[in-house]
Amino acid sequence: MGETVDICCLKRISDGTKKYKIIELEHSNEVTIGRDRDVSVFIPSPAISRRHAVLLRQSDNTWTVTDNKSTNGVKVNGVKLAPLQPVTLRDGDHVQLGVPPAPCQAAPYVWVFCEKLRVKRKTFVRAEMAGDRKRPLADSQQTASQPDVAIAIPVRKKLCASVTSEWSPSQDLHRKLEQEEERMREQMRRQEEKLEELRQQLEEKDLVQVAMETEIRAKEEELREELRKEKERLEAERRDFEVEVKRAYEAEIETKERSLLERLGREQEQLRSEKENVEETLQREMERQLHEKDHRLQVELEQQKTQLENVIAQRELEQKMLASELTKTQCENEVQRDAALQARESLLANFATLMETELQCSICNELFVQVRYRCVVLEGLPPNVGPCEQWFMITDHRGLRVAENVHNSHSFCAACIEQWKKVKKQCPVCRCPISSQLRSLVLDSYIDRMVEHLSDDMKKSRQKLIEERKAEKLAKEAAAATAATSRGRGRRRGRGQGRQRGRPARGRGGTAAVLPPVHQEPPPVVVPAQPIVIESDASDTDVSEEQYHGYSSSEADSEESVEGVPGTYFGGWGHCFHCGT
Repeated sequence: MGETVDICCLKRISDGTKKYKIIELEHSNEVTIGRDRDVSVFIPSPAISRRHAVLLRQSDNTWTVTDNKSTNGVKVNGVKLAPLQPVTLRDGDHVQLGVPPAPCQAAPYVWVFCEKLRVKRKTFVRAEMAGDRKRPLADSQQTASQPDVAIAIPVRKKLCASVTSEWSPSQDLHRKLEQEEERMREQMRRQEEKLEELRQQLEEKDLVQVAMETEIRAKEEELREELRKEKERLEAERRDFEVEVKRAYEAEIETKERSLLERLGREQEQLRSEKENVEETLQREMERQLHEKDHRLQVELEQQKTQLENVIAQRELEQKMLASELTKTQCENEVQRDAALQARESLLANFATLMETELQCSICNELFVQVRYRCVVLEGLPPNVGPCEQWFMITDHRGLRVAENVHNSHSFCAACIEQWKKVKKQCPVCRCPISSQLRSLVLDSYIDRMVEHLSDDMKKSRQKLIEERKAEKLAKEAAAATAATSRGRGRRRGRGQGRQRGRPARGRGGTAAVLPPVHQEPPPVVVPAQPIVIESDASDTDVSEEQYHGYSSSEADSEESVEGVPGTYFGGWGHCFHCGT
């Protein structure tokens, strides 16, 4: 009696065989497929690995398939799965294990996943499957190949199921059930006796197999000994045969060698006679060819000699013409070289004269060494005035302002102007008061570059002058440093306080010139934003109008009024309160 049920399974579609037709997934949460004996579905095929694939039931009652690092892999709908990466199966998915045996053939192990496949089965099959859920399919196949020992168990279960479903209090059924149980026990006893008989046969078979294995091992030992003796005999025969073959070969070689030596002697004699004949023939032919070649070469030599004489005569004529042209060209080159040398000497002489005229220090009458510009910088200038046209405003005793234009960019050597300032604080050229000085790097670089093109005597003279100036400067700095260390701290403070106290009375007594140290570079001149008014009177004798404008004035000086940064020196004769020079 059968029934129709829906099961979740893998249905094979690869070929027409009924083996592994349906792999049920309904009664287990994990199904393993491979050719190992411990898997759920045993497939003894070389294309299948020991544990090829694993199918797992998830919590939502879905199934996943995982490739368990198999050799030939697992494909779902033609897509190969990554090892140990589960993929969820859907209804109708094709699962392929392994690869086709040949490129033109289909894969042998292909199933389709069915969530609900309607099948018809007998009632006892479900009971049997309920008892065998955890038993591998391989054990079922092995049991099916042996005699049906446990056939009474499914029959009894069938009867119990029928009695349970169709139970009645009738005694008839109870008697039938007891009779059926007695019959089943008898049948089970007979099956057990049969199983015991089969076990005894199997033990006898094992004993026979052990005896046969012992006999086979003894036979193998005997055959191995016979094989060893046979090998020794064959080895002795091989050695004897090799000795005989060697003797025969040596005799044959000796015979062949004697015959070859005789043949070689005959051929050598024949070749010797042929060689003599050929040498005589070649000697006569070579003598004839040499005679003809000598005659031909002599004729060619005469022709080449004539041609060479003509060529030599032509070359001598050309050489004479070239020599005359070369002499003429050399004369012209010498004339041009002399003219160029004269022009260069005259240019250098004019250039040296020009440098001595324009770039000489008016104090030492030498080329400038560390050029210094003498600048008279007075505050109160318009912002658009250049460095060579300094404007300043002077208010006289009558209250009138006079605008003066002073051109004051005279240049001197640094050492010369410092030496000059020890005697006078005025410009050696225009006699204007010296208020500041700047170094001209452009003139220094220009003079150094131009001196390189002068004569050696002028270069040596220039170098000697520079070294002397450097030595003098070092000596002065050393003396100044010695004097500075010898003075005490108290004297410097007292002298500064005295200058501070005597400053307010300087308006009528005159202004003292405070010059920067020689070894310091003055900062750039800064023009103030507001004009500075200097009130003067006839009593101001420090700076007279005659020194600035060329006329004298006897009017007394008035008090000075300066607008600027408080606490700084006046920018006329002392330090500028804007630039510090």
